[in-house]
Amino acid sequence: MAMNVKEFIISPKTTLSETIEVALTEIAFGYGEYEVVSKSPLSLCLSKRDGRLVIEGDSHVSIKTSCDLCCKDVTLDFPIEIRRSIPIIDGELSECDDEDSTLAFEGFELETDRMVFDEIIEHWPMKILCHEDCKGLCTVCGKDLNEGDCGCDTFVPDPRMAGFLDILNSMDD
Repeated sequence: MAMNVKEFIISPKTTLSETIEVALTEIAFGYGEYEVVSKSPLSLCLSKRDGRLVIEGDSHVSIKTSCDLCCKDVTLDFPIEIRRSIPIIDGELSECDDEDSTLAFEGFELETDRMVFDEIIEHWPMKILCHEDCKGLCTVCGKDLNEGDCGCDTFVPDPRMAGFLDILNSMDD
């Protein structure tokens, strides 16, 4: 969703509060697309302070994905807290040090969904687990090890010891 801020920037008003619906229905990130299962409207507050446009927004988004170890469905909750500041020079939005702030604008159009997307990606976990001590799947038979042991032989010999194992096996013959 886009919000035009040109009128606000040139007006004498110093603050503007809006509630904007988040239009995201899925997040395409990395190697997958993830469904947005719930979201709250973005409470957005724009203010002009010290020659800058200050953008503050809060929302909440939940995304459905799967556990990296056992592939069970997992819902990730992302509290969205947007805090950005962009210089205003001669009634125009200026380039600034914060690269993220400039990406959210097309001219005077503030891309609110882009800001929400950026916040989600910034806080995306490195590893997604269904619970902290998830045991994953058996590498031999594929059984979910959280439901119990499968009894498969999962011994993996150290490849550095292969020469010694060959000698020992030849001695047994």
